[in-house]
Amino acid sequence: VAGGAGGDASQRILLAEASRIVNETGSVFEIRNNHRFNNWFGAESTFENHGTLRKTDSAGETSFDVRYTGEGATELVSGTLRLIRGGSIAGPVQVDDGAQLWLNGGTMELTDTSGVSGDGSVRVDSGTVNVRGTWTHTGELLLQGGIFSVLSDVVLPGITGGPSGTLGGSGQVTVTGPFIMNGLQLTGSGEKISGGLLTIT
Repeated sequence: VAGGAGGDASQRILLAEASRIVNETGSVFEIRNNHRFNNWFGAESTFENHGTLRKTDSAGETSFDVRYTGEGATELVSGTLRLIRGGSIAGPVQVDDGAQLWLNGGTMELTDTSGVSGDGSVRVDSGTVNVRGTWTHTGELLLQGGIFSVLSDVVLPGITGGPSGTLGGSGQVTVTGPFIMNGLQLTGSGEKISGGLLTIT
């Protein structure tokens, strides 16, 4: 995709046999409704974002049941972006108030050039998320399942855990606000520092 593309109908986009959608540098791929990108059959397919992927004009969910990779910008203005098969993000991720980034399977690498920001919600339900870049996100962080592995030092305003979730990694995690465990497992060599209210249930 070069020059820009958009979609405003709820539908499935089917990929198969290791096919790719490539959003080129300088292009904007704007999702205005609740598209679903599905790996139909065969080897795993990929959405490569080298420009800007933007979800807007919809409170619903867009799911990527394909790998999501690239050094481009990911902008969540509204609604939910659900990444099911992991991938690698090497660019900025902006999650605006009222929007949600839902990491829901596979292994997602947030590389050392990535950066997660905004005051929306980030949710991890399954799979593994490796955080190597910056994390200035000030919104809700839900660790309901899977492994959230912090490999660089981060400061988090709060965490709501769950009994199937794990917070690990070698980086130092400082939680300045509410740290609600709810059975969240703590692993790894990195320090976990609670500077606010710690609730263990």
